[in-house]
Amino acid sequence: METETISPADASQSHKLVDLKNTVHAPVLKWAVNAFEKPIEHLFSINRINNIHQQAAAEFPRHGTAGDFFGLCLKNMGISYDISVQDIAKIPTEGPLVVVANHPFGAVEGIILGHILFRVRPDIKIIGNYLLQQIPQIRTSIIPVDPFGSRSSIKGNAAGYKDAVRWTARGGAVLTFPAGAVSHIQPRKLSISDPVWSDHVAGIIGMSHAKVLPIYFPGTNSVLFNLLGLIHPLLRTLLLPRELTRQQNSTIRLVVGKPIPWLRLKQFQTRRELTEYLRYTTYFLKHRLVKPKIIIHLPKSNYRRSRPFQPVINPIGPERLQRELETLPPDCLLYNQKEFDIYCAKASQLPDIMKEIGRLREISFRDVNEGTGRALDVDKFDEYYLQLFLWNRQSREIAGAYRLGMTEAILDRYGSKGLYTHSLFKFRPAFLQNLNNSIELGRSFIRPEYQRKRGCLSMLWRGIGEYINLNPQYTILFGPVSISCNYHVVSRNLIVSFLRNEGTDRKTATLVKPRNPYTAGLFKRFKDNGDALPVNSIENVSLLISEIEKDGKGVPPLIKHYLKLDGKFIGFNVDPNFSDVVDGLVLVDLHRTDHRLLKRFMGEDGFERYWSYHNKKQEAAA
Repeated sequence: METETISPADASQSHKLVDLKNTVHAPVLKWAVNAFEKPIEHLFSINRINNIHQQAAAEFPRHGTAGDFFGLCLKNMGISYDISVQDIAKIPTEGPLVVVANHPFGAVEGIILGHILFRVRPDIKIIGNYLLQQIPQIRTSIIPVDPFGSRSSIKGNAAGYKDAVRWTARGGAVLTFPAGAVSHIQPRKLSISDPVWSDHVAGIIGMSHAKVLPIYFPGTNSVLFNLLGLIHPLLRTLLLPRELTRQQNSTIRLVVGKPIPWLRLKQFQTRRELTEYLRYTTYFLKHRLVKPKIIIHLPKSNYRRSRPFQPVINPIGPERLQRELETLPPDCLLYNQKEFDIYCAKASQLPDIMKEIGRLREISFRDVNEGTGRALDVDKFDEYYLQLFLWNRQSREIAGAYRLGMTEAILDRYGSKGLYTHSLFKFRPAFLQNLNNSIELGRSFIRPEYQRKRGCLSMLWRGIGEYINLNPQYTILFGPVSISCNYHVVSRNLIVSFLRNEGTDRKTATLVKPRNPYTAGLFKRFKDNGDALPVNSIENVSLLISEIEKDGKGVPPLIKHYLKLDGKFIGFNVDPNFSDVVDGLVLVDLHRTDHRLLKRFMGEDGFERYWSYHNKKQEAAA
C-alpha cells in the first residue's frame, strides 16, 4: 500500500481545515468574510470542525494510517457506530472491490467507513472531494474529484476515475458515494434521498470487473438543512459543518450487504441500468432495520385463522409403509435412483401411506409458518388425485411428495369445483377450455430432514417427467406455488411485483380471478425509496430478498423452478385456511419449455418419445 510519513509539524499543524478567506473569491462574499469571519464561523459551526480536526491532527501518531486518523476524529466528536460482526465479515479482504454507499449526512458516513474499511482493507482509497487532500493524514488515500461540476473539473474528474479503475484493476479497493452530493429533498419522489447516482461507478466496475459491496446508512440531516436547500444548493454546502457537529455524542447505524460478484453485474446492458440496480440494492438494505408493517388480508368467508393448531398424528411405522408399498402394482413404480424410488398411486391404494403423506405435509408446512392446523393435511381432493412420492428404501421413509390431478377427468366428473385451485381462484369458461390435456400440481413438500440434501426436488420432478412419458397427451402443468408468511412483507411484495411484471401472461391472467386477492404489489412496478425496481431476473430478486431475510433465504425454489420451465404466473391469492400464505397460480406449457430442461426431467429417451408423439399428432391434424 502507498504510505506517507507525517512529520510532527504536519501532524500538529495549526492551519484551519476550513478557511473561509481562502475559499471565498467573490468580492462581496470576501468582504463579508473579512468583516464577520468569527460570527460566520460560529453560525455554521466551522470553528468547531476546525478544532476537531486540529485535535485529531495533534494526537495522530508518526506512522499512523488514514484509518487511525478517522478513528481519532470519531473519538473527539464522541461518535460511535453500530455494525454487526456478521456485517464486518462480509467485507472482502482481497481482490478488486468497489464499496458504494448512500450519502445521507455528507461527512460522518465517510469518516465511519474510513475507520471500518481501513481495518479490513488497508488498500482502500476513497473517491472524494479534492479539498480532502488538504488533510495530510489521509492525502495518499484520496482519489480527488470535484463534486461541484464546473467546466474546469471535467478533465480532472476523468483523471480521478481513471486512477480508480487502475487501482481496482490491480486488485485494490475503492469507496465511493455515487450520488456525489448529500441526500436532500427529492420533490418528485416525495422523500429525502440521494440525488441521481453517477454512472461513473458502473464504469469503474465494468472496466475492473470488481465486486461491489453495498452499504446503507439510515437517517437524514435536519429539517432546516433540507428546507434551506430548496432555496439554493449552496446553503446545503454551508450547513454541512453544522450538520456534522449535530452528530456529536451519537451512535450511527449502518448495514452492509453481501458482496455482488462481477458475473452477476455484467448481465446489465448499460451503465445506467447497473447504477440504478446498485442504488436500489443499497436502499433496499434499510428493510433489515425497519420493522415490517403488518398487512391483514380479511377473507370473504370461512375465516378460521384463530382456530388453534391440533397436535400432528404420530408417524406411521416403517413396517406398515413397506408392506403397503409391496401391494402396489409394478407400474406404480415410476423411477429409481440410488436409494430412492418414486411411486405414483391413488389414495385408495395406500391408506397408511396417505396418512403419512398428510402428516409430513402438515409438519413441513408448519415448519415455514404454513399448514392447515389439523392433525394431518388430507382433504377431499386427495380421494381422486394421484399421490406421487419419493421413498427412501434404506431408511424406509417418505422424503417428499406431490399431488397430481388429471384436469379433464376431474372436470368431466366433478366440474370446476373438483379442482383444488378452484377453491383459490375463479375461472372463466375460456380458461377451463384450455385445460384439456393438463395436470394440476400441488401440495408439494420435502420433509425438513431432506431439505438440505441436494436432488430431492429434482427427483420428484423426474417422477413427474416419467408419468408424462407414460401419458404423453399432457402438455400443460398448472397449480399454486406458495410464498409463506415466513417472508418479510417487503420480500413478498417484491416477489409478487416482479412476477406480475416479468413472469406473467397478461391475456391468460384476465381469465382468472383470485377469491381473496393479494392486494400489495399491485402497482405497476415495485418502488422502494421512490425508485422503480431495476432488476430483470429472478436471481437478482432473490439476492435482494436474502439481504433482509433473517435466515438469508431467497425466492422460494419452486418459483425459480417454474420460471426456468417458462412458467407464467397468472394470479395471486391469500389462503386464510392455510396460514394466510400467498398462492401464485402458475401455468407451464411444455411445448414452450426449453428442450434441455425437458430432457433433464424426462430423460433423453423419454423426451424423444414425448416429442415424437406430438409431432405425429400435428402431422395427423394437418
